[in-house]
Amino acid sequence: MLAQRLVKRLCTHCRAPYAPTPTEWEQVSDAYGHDAFALRTERTSSEFMLHRAMGCARCNGTGYRGRVALHEILPGSGAIASLIRQRATIVELRQAADREGMTTVLQDGIEKALQGFTDLGQVRSNCL
Repeated sequence: MLAQRLVKRLCTHCRAPYAPTPTEWEQVSDAYGHDAFALRTERTSSEFMLHRAMGCARCNGTGYRGRVALHEILPGSGAIASLIRQRATIVELRQAADREGMTTVLQDGIEKALQGFTDLGQVRSNCL
């Protein structure tokens, strides 16, 4: 199963990096999931930067140019199929999907915000 959301892409010519505040960092961690986010931060640099829209002539002063897709894919594994046949609860299905490495739309959005493709405002408004 696939879910997709389109969000505005930050203009690559005028986006501005900034260091998130501790409060904003905690909000990102809460939204991503504390345990999964802790694992992610262990694998990558501890100096994360987010980006914000500024506006320039190339993006007509909006700070955005184009769209980027956020994806969520539920793997079609035997374990997931078995749970569906057994009419498992949403919680059980979610736990099985997490064990198999599923990334939610919100998590993918946070990843793309950390990579500078979009900003957290776009992720929040389209995923929450």
